[in-house]
Amino acid sequence: LDDGEPGMQERAALVAAKESETLEAERNVEEATKKLAEAEARCQEAASNSSTAKAAMQECMAKHDELQQALEGKTAEFEHFKSYNVTCFETLKEKTAVKTVEEVEAQPTAQVAVNMENKAADIEA
Repeated sequence: LDDGEPGMQERAALVAAKESETLEAERNVEEATKKLAEAEARCQEAASNSSTAKAAMQECMAKHDELQQALEGKTAEFEHFKSYNVTCFETLKEKTAVKTVEEVEAQPTAQVAVNMENKAADIEA
């Protein structure tokens, strides 16, 4: 840089340019600070939403486990119904089935007598 008037103008222009750069840098810092604050706020909100979602998920899992146990209980009851009650129904259906003359004649005579006694006892009861 020269001494004198031209050097002073050069220095003044250089100072003005650096001041402009400094102002621009300060604006960039302010903008970055705002963006950082917004990002931190979003991050905090996401963490809060995550906690809420985790709590809701745990609640749903507890309800799911409860319903799963209820389903297993009802399934066991249904299996019991099928194995016992349906078997009873089928047995009664077989006992009360109308037999044809050929089926009766095909049975040994002693068996027919026992069956008739059983039916008579069932009717009296």
